[in-house]
Amino acid sequence: MCLQWRRHRIFDSVCAHLTPPNTSNIQRCFHCLKQIRSIRRTLTTDTAIALVNALIISRIDYCNAVLVGVYGVYLRQFQGVLNAAACLIERKRKFDSISSAIRYVLHWLPIQQRIEFNLCTLVLNCLQGAAPIYLSTMCQPVSENIGRRSLRSVVCGDMVVPATRTARYGPRSFAVACPSTWNSPPASLRHYSLTVTATSFCHQLKTILFSRAYSTPARSWLSFPLLERANTTIPYINININPDETL
Repeated sequence: MCLQWRRHRIFDSVCAHLTPPNTSNIQRCFHCLKQIRSIRRTLTTDTAIALVNALIISRIDYCNAVLVGVYGVYLRQFQGVLNAAACLIERKRKFDSISSAIRYVLHWLPIQQRIEFNLCTLVLNCLQGAAPIYLSTMCQPVSENIGRRSLRSVVCGDMVVPATRTARYGPRSFAVACPSTWNSPPASLRHYSLTVTATSFCHQLKTILFSRAYSTPARSWLSFPLLERANTTIPYINININPDETL
């Protein structure tokens, strides 16, 4: 009987390690939403957005790059937190539709696009020398590879994507996920990252990811010629990054 009890204890401990570490983070987010909901009547909309950005959005965006390539069931849990936070801000009921408010009012990216956003910003920090060396060495442009300097990807500003032995966990590594995500946006955005500040790059990146998430044409000036853009100031973008939001 004692041996069987020990086996169950060992099995439970192994299952605990197999559970995604962000499950507790989701529970904390819902706990914070419950606390904010108790005082929502006394808050203005701007104050509620500030509280949600500080207590909820910051938890969701913190180190969410580790979620790249995970099963959709885990991403839906984080998306549920975003939906619940939007319902709290807009004073919607539990089963009311909130997708239009997230898209047109709050301008929030879905969780999948938020992960891509953080991965691209990590690559940008590596290119600008603002990231640690152990991360910068994993982001190698194709132009630095002598055997690939004649390829078309050199002009596009692509990153070298190393080969992997496994199809499930290999693409989830930083050395593969970051270059693959960096190569997915248009080539004009990657050229654009070399001439402007990180804030302007994040604005354009969010515009592209927003258009992909909601299947709308990206209204951007990235299609302009490079020589023409060099003497042009940054115009107004219809999809702006909320200053109180981490994105």
